[in-house]
Amino acid sequence: MKTVVVLLGLLAASPALASPEDDYVACLVGRAGVALINNAAKDADAAQAIAYAQCAQPDNMSPDVDLDGLEDMVNFMVIDMAKGEAGE
Repeated sequence: MKTVVVLLGLLAASPALASPEDDYVACLVGRAGVALINNAAKDADAAQAIAYAQCAQPDNMSPDVDLDGLEDMVNFMVIDMAKGEAGE
């Protein structure tokens, strides 16, 4: 019984529940974060350019998703990461 509960918990927590939009944002923020770590200047714009070159925009995004809003959110996150990295 304990094994069944653990398996159900693992299935419920699987990444299959993430939307294509979530995956896209995660890819962009993650790749930009790696670019910031490798960039001595901590240039948020350069990190985002690298991220957008590496992360393909999904074709199956929901039609009601505001792509500009997603890009703004990524921009704010990357800028915050760049500020945090520069302060260390």
